[in-house]
Amino acid sequence: MTASSFFTPWRLTWYPRIILFAVLAGILIGALTGDGPETLTGRLGGDFPAFYAAGRTVARGEFRSLYDYVHQQDMQKDLFPASNYRQTMPFPYPPFVALAYYPMVLLNYRISFLAHTLLMVLAIGVAAWLLARRVPFLQEYFTLFVVVMLLYYPMLRSAIGGQNTPITFLLFVAVWYAGSSHKEWLAGVFLGLMLFKPQFGIPLIGLHLLAGRWRSVITGSLVGVALYAVTTHLFGPSWVKEWIHYASWVSTIAAAIDGPNSVCWLGFFQSILGVQSRFALLAGWSFAAATILAISLVWLRARNKTDLSVEFSLAAVALVLMQPHAMYYDMALVLFTFAIQMLNDPTKMKVLILMWILAISQVTARLLGFSPLFVLLLCSCCLGIALLREESRSAPYNRQW
Repeated sequence: MTASSFFTPWRLTWYPRIILFAVLAGILIGALTGDGPETLTGRLGGDFPAFYAAGRTVARGEFRSLYDYVHQQDMQKDLFPASNYRQTMPFPYPPFVALAYYPMVLLNYRISFLAHTLLMVLAIGVAAWLLARRVPFLQEYFTLFVVVMLLYYPMLRSAIGGQNTPITFLLFVAVWYAGSSHKEWLAGVFLGLMLFKPQFGIPLIGLHLLAGRWRSVITGSLVGVALYAVTTHLFGPSWVKEWIHYASWVSTIAAAIDGPNSVCWLGFFQSILGVQSRFALLAGWSFAAATILAISLVWLRARNKTDLSVEFSLAAVALVLMQPHAMYYDMALVLFTFAIQMLNDPTKMKVLILMWILAISQVTARLLGFSPLFVLLLCSCCLGIALLREESRSAPYNRQW
């Protein structure tokens, strides 16, 4: 049987539905079995205790204690099995993210984790729907596309591990979709909401400023001002200083103990050469600075373009590479790069499939001492650069934005 005869329209329609059903069933079984914070397969929640505890802090009105590590330990002590009762997941997000997790505290922890996981799956589905509206092939086999996105290793680990990368991905896609639909003001709203991860939101607002999308920049900035005002009212005017201090401490600790999971320039060099290596620090920040300069020039050059799809596909890679601390699940953003690659150059399909499969190699990171996904991230960057060069050769920029 040949590949073409196996991948019939019927199989491409129904097999993904069966897989999606199986994944959702597995999520339900995993979340609803076991006792307390334990399941039949291990501890429940992944990184979710950090977010649930932050919501608890808001529910109790103890806003000023959000970045008190002892307070975090107290809020999480019943969210881990008895054997790990001293374990604590840090919460390095801005305080307004804790506000967003407050509704989760209204539910039992186990049900809350299940609801969060299903919400992440829904976010992936909505992002896939937005992308499919621009890519005809994806519309025809939409369920297949959702399953491919969900099972991409960095995305899957985030969705079932209590993280929120699917939300980051959805907001990124929404910014692109609204902008490509000439709804700059709406794109700015999503830009502002991306500030829940400032390391992604702030650079993306800056890129829009360089590209002359001032409506999006204004709206995004206004959303940021509103978030700042609400946070200052509840958490006090010193929250920025406290948050930066705490987040920097978490980043330093994570670099020392979680280097093999890092996929940014700095994290890669530190995982290879050691956290204390001055050369790793110099090389990491030098390449990060070069990445910032390169992506800035790309977006500045696109100042009069009507379609920024290729620029967004490169930004999805650059936003991860330039970070001082980026985990492998942040690489879920490159799914956008893959989608744009399929739209503009379908001949690269086999390469994209191979890169999708190789993402599972992250399971060897501890053994290797570094994340093999870093190499795949660089390959994604090369694909985006090739696409940009091809676009530049094939058609002049449309100057009617």
